[in-house]
Amino acid sequence: MLSAISIWVKQIVMVVIFAAFLDFLLSDSKFFKYIKVFLGLIVMMAIINPLIPLFQRDLKFDQISLDMLNADIDNSVQMSIVNKSENLKKKNDELTIQEYLNQLKQYIVSDINRISLFEVIKVTPSINEDISSDDFGRIMAVVIILREVQSDEQILSKDRITIEAIKIRGSQIDNKLEGKEFHREYEYNKIRQLLNTKYDIPEENIFIDLEA
Repeated sequence: MLSAISIWVKQIVMVVIFAAFLDFLLSDSKFFKYIKVFLGLIVMMAIINPLIPLFQRDLKFDQISLDMLNADIDNSVQMSIVNKSENLKKKNDELTIQEYLNQLKQYIVSDINRISLFEVIKVTPSINEDISSDDFGRIMAVVIILREVQSDEQILSKDRITIEAIKIRGSQIDNKLEGKEFHREYEYNKIRQLLNTKYDIPEENIFIDLEA
């Protein structure tokens, strides 16, 4: 570093001496003012010449900084695309699951209404929501809320069920009440068997209740 500075100073001194020598020789010339300008340029060039590589390095540093900035921007754009793609996939999966559940509810309601004397108020199925799984969509459990659409007398008048009065511990159980409860359980069992057969839902995971 010191040797480079020493050479630089020597070059400047030599240029200045050369300029002073020319100034002495050509001081009477009519082109003297032009010669002074020329000599001044030479001196300036001698002074700034060692500094030019530093400016070039700065340009290289600026280029490196620009390249790094561009790389950061590219990474940010790529991350943004990846995040948007993941969000879009998640949204599509949610829509797919929701549409599947809606269709499944309609099918279950239609099947129950076809075989049962009760009106379906609400069906809430629980399914395997892992779309990547081979078992996607399998019904794990279902909760069904029903409503009676006929009076107790109409229900008990059906020829399908005949209930006789029974005695438990010497007490007569009300035939009408017992027939009603028996009929409900009979209807519930029909629904469970249907859903188990058609949708492969374990009967113990089929929960049925009447509207409160």
